[in-house]
Amino acid sequence: MLAIDTHRFVKNLTKSGFTEAQAEALAEEQVRLFTSQLVTRDYFDTQMASLRSELMAYIDKKLADQRAYVDKRLNEQKAHSDKEMASLRAYIDTELAGLKHEMLKWLIGLMIAQAGLILAITQLA
Repeated sequence: MLAIDTHRFVKNLTKSGFTEAQAEALAEEQVRLFTSQLVTRDYFDTQMASLRSELMAYIDKKLADQRAYVDKRLNEQKAHSDKEMASLRAYIDTELAGLKHEMLKWLIGLMIAQAGLILAITQLA
């Protein structure tokens, strides 16, 4: 609470040449103008609550935007990784098929060579 000494104010004005009625009217008007400019605790609390609410809404929006951006980037990376994995699997499958073909070729060649060797040994005996 603010205390304003209107008696002193009126006294000083009357010493300066104002009539008592003029000095009192001026003092009342000064007090009214001054107190109308004061911020009350309720007004301050209301303004702070409003600012807090606005700030929280802003922060929530920014966090949601960042979360959406991160999710988008993660999905892009996952899609890229899935594509790379599919390409790698295709390459491995191709290589394995080639190795299988190569091993079969060698196995058949060895079987033919073994059959020839057995035939040669039986011809000598």
